[in-house]
Amino acid sequence: MIEYTHKVHSRSKSIKLSINKNGEVIVTSPRFIPQFVIRKFVNAQQDWISHQLSKLNTVKKNLGVAENEVLLFGKAYALIIKLDPKKPIGITRDGDSLIINPVSDTKVSIQKNLDRFLKNLGSSFILKQTETLAERMSTTYGHVSFKTQKTRWGSCSSKGNLNFNWRLVHAPPEVITYVIIHELAHRTHMDHSARFWKLVSQYDGEYLKHRGWLKRQGMALND
Repeated sequence: MIEYTHKVHSRSKSIKLSINKNGEVIVTSPRFIPQFVIRKFVNAQQDWISHQLSKLNTVKKNLGVAENEVLLFGKAYALIIKLDPKKPIGITRDGDSLIINPVSDTKVSIQKNLDRFLKNLGSSFILKQTETLAERMSTTYGHVSFKTQKTRWGSCSSKGNLNFNWRLVHAPPEVITYVIIHELAHRTHMDHSARFWKLVSQYDGEYLKHRGWLKRQGMALND
């Protein structure tokens, strides 16, 4: 029997299956779906689940990330939990380690601290890079927001507002820079035409390499 986490979503219209970066199988369904139906659905998807877990393990191996490590700007840091009531709650960097002092040692508390730290760090880096790159590219943009997106790393609206997936913080700086250039290029070309890619290449000569990195490794970075 495959272990899974079941989540009920009031707006769901069907049963959906996903696997997060930790290899956890998650089933999302509408309300009032019987558990035996959920179990039957999961069992029917065993081949797909096994295939996805195999892909995820391969990607993680290629990234060189161990179980108790996290990628920060492409570098693996060891996660160390130290409950110390005399010190401020939060996370500090110490060499190749991230020292976490959570409210409690529960998994939920630790994850909240880690996500908050990573989101703040990623957002700060992206905001500064966006400002710098927009000036280099002689373009402007509107509001910048950060989201946890399943399938997108960034987007640009017709009004010039930019959205970025804050989990880009796990990627190497040059890959994050590519995503920012990609979205800023949409301020000139709201498509993926040859002119668009030519503009991207002017500011990132290795954009194909960086784009490929995200396609290959992105599954392990995102929830």
